[in-house]
Amino acid sequence: MGVGGGECPTGERGRYRLTGPLDALDVPATIQAVLAARIDRLSPSAKSLLQTASVIGTDISLPLLQATAELSDAALPVALASLQAAEFLYEAKVVLDREYRFKHALTHDVAYQSLLHERRRLLHGRVVEAIERLYHERLPEWVDRLAHHAVGGAVWVKAFGYLQQAGAKAMARSAYQEAASYFEQALDAGRHLPPDRSLLQQMIDLRFDLRGVLIPLGRFERAVERLAEAEAVAEALGDQRRLGRISAYLGASFRLLGEHARSIACGLRALGIATTLEDFALQVAANCYLGETYAVVADYPRAIQHLAWNSEHVAGEQLYECFGAAALPAVLSRAFLAQVLADQGAFPGGRLQGSAALTIAEAAQQPFSQVIACWGLGYLYVEQGETETAIPILEQGVEMAERLSIAGWAGTLMPTLGYAYAVAGRLGEAIPLLEESLKRLVATRRGHALFTARLGHAYLGARRENEASQLAADALSTARRRGERGYEARALHILGEIVGHAAVPHLDIAIRHEREALALAQELGMRPLAAHCHVSLGKFYRRTAQREQAQDHFTAAMAMYREMDMRFWLEKAERETGELA
Repeated sequence: MGVGGGECPTGERGRYRLTGPLDALDVPATIQAVLAARIDRLSPSAKSLLQTASVIGTDISLPLLQATAELSDAALPVALASLQAAEFLYEAKVVLDREYRFKHALTHDVAYQSLLHERRRLLHGRVVEAIERLYHERLPEWVDRLAHHAVGGAVWVKAFGYLQQAGAKAMARSAYQEAASYFEQALDAGRHLPPDRSLLQQMIDLRFDLRGVLIPLGRFERAVERLAEAEAVAEALGDQRRLGRISAYLGASFRLLGEHARSIACGLRALGIATTLEDFALQVAANCYLGETYAVVADYPRAIQHLAWNSEHVAGEQLYECFGAAALPAVLSRAFLAQVLADQGAFPGGRLQGSAALTIAEAAQQPFSQVIACWGLGYLYVEQGETETAIPILEQGVEMAERLSIAGWAGTLMPTLGYAYAVAGRLGEAIPLLEESLKRLVATRRGHALFTARLGHAYLGARRENEASQLAADALSTARRRGERGYEARALHILGEIVGHAAVPHLDIAIRHEREALALAQELGMRPLAAHCHVSLGKFYRRTAQREQAQDHFTAAMAMYREMDMRFWLEKAERETGELA
């Protein structure tokens, strides 16, 4: 949010509307000139009062106007009455203080621009002092305005503090774009202050806060840039504790950029520092981010090790603590653990973790954490084939992510929901949603290979084999380039399905893809995927009249589905076996 002369408060206390310079507005210059001439014809006291009101904003509480205006108690009511008579201001009906408002926004802008820069700065500073004096017991309600006026008044110490508070307030209600704007302004304000050690440490912490809102917005490169700035300062200060946090946050950011080796190296460095310093919060963050990255590269034993540590050790009131992150680590760890266990077919344990994540997020009333929890639990139910349960959970998560403008997680939930629609046979809903999510991958790149493969699966169901084949090949290439072996196995499986069910099938190639996918799934412990590969191999061997091999694969798949309680998939496998008979 900018703080230039074109910005002013709206009718909602603490919020501001953004406008450009007056010459950028679609307003004829003659109208501006007429307004300026009308203002110049006011008496000196009325003109001064109007200008002071314009600095306060479009909503002007009478006590604040009285405290800021340079008029006597006798002169102020007279000037105020003349402004009302001239229809510059009108009295608004409000519950608390008596309040006045500008009749038109353009009048406010012209009055504000008529002030000389130095005069404007002094008035902004006086507004800060007046708010602090009049509303000292209610300052959190005014923190947005205090931040705005402190910047306008070049009161940099106060601006630095109030902007951070305003950012934290916006972050708490998951207004991430607004929070990012406040935090960026706070960094600018901090550069006007003497750079002692304490300030430099605060500037590092401010970049942590900024990173925490940039990630949900999908601005991963910007987060890395800000963390690199923080790292340079922390190294100069020799601040090991903050260097540990920077390493943890860099690890999370590199994962989102698909740079998994760098992500793991940063995470391990952070965990080493946390262990040495016995810093519990840093341990939690490092374990969380390492677990997420290991999950993406399908190193499931290590993923479980790190995520389960958090699930076991973050307890009591700490369940509702963010530890410097945008979302609750207690929720993040359990949601990713639900995904890992689902990939391995350990659905009962995964369901416990996913359900706990959603319960914690809802109890904390933390919307961002609720979005993540919906994804973790919804993902598990989709993998198990329980789409009737999965779809409402995922729909709730998508709706919340879109409402909160959390680009990264909206891009994660949408393809998961689209895949759920596809599995449920609702291709008319699945394909548009998956196509939209694929467009967003350009911005977020989160889980690119998996989500591309999901759309390929839906295209196959709609008999769009050429598009499905292209997407699956793209998913396979991306997964191999990034070392995402679980996604590689999924892409191979879908490629096999596409080739085997094409108008002119190539069953030998299809079998080769499925055997590769099966071998990789077995190596990684991805038992549901291995069972799906067995079914595909059974179908292809049946079509090549290799009945014994087909029966072996169908039998293996059904045994696995029964063991994992994947009843939807079991019924499909039983029908395929019946066709063999």
